[in-house]
Amino acid sequence: LLLWNNIHKKDSKISLVRTAYYQLKNTVRIIAPEKVILVDKLHELHKSKRKLIKEINQEYQKVNGKPNDDLISSNRKDMSELNKLIKFLEK
Repeated sequence: LLLWNNIHKKDSKISLVRTAYYQLKNTVRIIAPEKVILVDKLHELHKSKRKLIKEINQEYQKVNGKPNDDLISSNRKDMSELNKLIKFLEK
């Protein structure tokens, strides 16, 4: 559990190879399943944020036609909400 916490704290430089990480994850899931759920949820939120950033960048890079400002605005609003949720969950 100590290793799990150290891996997932902010600015941690600790990493494991994939197989070792999954072994640790399965062990922590037995001891403290809420920690694994939290990390999985944070990972999904970060993936969603990257997807929104990619969509915004694609709109700005349109060659023909002007970018869809409504889509960009909506994505930025969603990204702001994701950032708030991520900060809340990381505490």
